[in-house]
Amino acid sequence: MNLFSIAKKKQTEEIVQDDNSRKIYELINRRRRQMLIHSIIYYRLDANIIDDTTFNVWGRELLDLQTKYPEISKMVPMYEAFKNWDATTGYDLPMTNNHDIEVAKMLIKYEEVKNEK
Repeated sequence: MNLFSIAKKKQTEEIVQDDNSRKIYELINRRRRQMLIHSIIYYRLDANIIDDTTFNVWGRELLDLQTKYPEISKMVPMYEAFKNWDATTGYDLPMTNNHDIEVAKMLIKYEEVKNEK
């Protein structure tokens, strides 16, 4: 781990030291992951496992959190990808990470198996 990574980790820990900040950090992180994974499912894998209403609700919530808590938002992974995101689409999000693509494929498979029962 380089000095920059250590300093950034320490700064993040200082910002999210209280329970409320930690919860906000975790929710922003969860919503970013959901927006990214479901965008991969929709735009890259030509599938859909959530409805548009759910995507829109999550997107608006994420946008609101990022606006209300900009300092915490900057500390959450994928800040650069989401800093100018307007919640209207996930088309322009980075969808090339192999791990994220594999997670998306697993979710599609899980949904297929669940619907077979």
